Amino acid sequence: MRINHVFFLALFGAALFGTSCETDFQLEGEWKDIPVLYAFMSQQDTAYYVRVERAFLEPGGNAQEIAQIPDSIYYNGNEISVKLERLSNGQTYELVQVDGRDEGYPRTGGDFATEPNYLYKLSRNQLTLTGGMDFRLIVERPGQDDATATSVIVEEIELANLPLTGVYQLGDFDSDTRVEWRALGEAARVFDVRLIFRYRETDPENPSERITKEIEWVLNQSLEREDAISFQNLRFSNEAFYQFLASNLEPLDSGTRRFDAINMKVTAGGQEIEDYLRIANANIGITSSQEIPVYTNVENGVGIVTSRFQVISEDIGLGAEARDSLYNSVYTKDLNFVP
Repeated sequence: MRINHVFFLALFGAALFGTSCETDFQLEGEWKDIPVLYAFMSQQDTAYYVRVERAFLEPGGNAQEIAQIPDSIYYNGNEISVKLERLSNGQTYELVQVDGRDEGYPRTGGDFATEPNYLYKLSRNQLTLTGGMDFRLIVERPGQDDATATSVIVEEIELANLPLTGVYQLGDFDSDTRVEWRALGEAARVFDVRLIFRYRETDPENPSERITKEIEWVLNQSLEREDAISFQNLRFSNEAFYQFLASNLEPLDSGTRRFDAINMKVTAGGQEIEDYLRIANANIGITSSQEIPVYTNVENGVGIVTSRFQVISEDIGLGAEARDSLYNSVYTKDLNFVP
């Protein structure tokens, strides 16, 4: 089972790039080898991956050109060793360098070299991560201090208060709907909650066939946990549901759409993500200093090492009144949905 890592990377990007400022940066300086670590561990994964790169700019260098040279951003295999330590017993496990492309994780285009895409891997059959487990990630470099980061594996979360009838009653625009979940431990500190709307629409190139599609409604991307409470919840407006559909779907030139199902998706993140968001958001606004604070939980390096857990509901339908609103409401009547 593989859980999408994109969610948290996007969450960090939204917090980071949502701040607009003009700051003078000193890009050049005395050469220093700085390890950059990124790891989002989950007990749900069949293998655990860590990204380790180096960050430096030699005097006179061009940052964009250097970023496209793999030897400039990756360590050679004999330069470092990456280990995971289980703190309860001190046992360590060494990760092996792999090319993410061979693991099903190609690197998307951008400022950095995409080939190869080196990651460090630990298989589940070597170590099974469990909720509440304290661990330390260690990057050893001969002749230099180890780069280290400690964290705890986020425990399981489970959805609660799902409709017993298997359908959401979203037809009353003056009401709202509650989403509830339970965190089975203390490590989950922040939550991303999304509604997935799945449907089929006529294939314009083959009108006798339908294409399965889905769109995601981000209900809350950084909902902080209420301390000492295992059950968490949020509410969304029924009317806002149809407004979301109207804002994200265009009327079809020809053909029709049919509703399939709704799925609720909740992803829990660890303490480090909560800390990151608090630091990033604390300096946003008209009273801020307009300087972007840097968060890291890596000692003798930079980056973030944390964990997450994700749960997705079974298919949820729409009640009769909600379906009628989908077909005929002022927001969605032109979106070609049919029974």
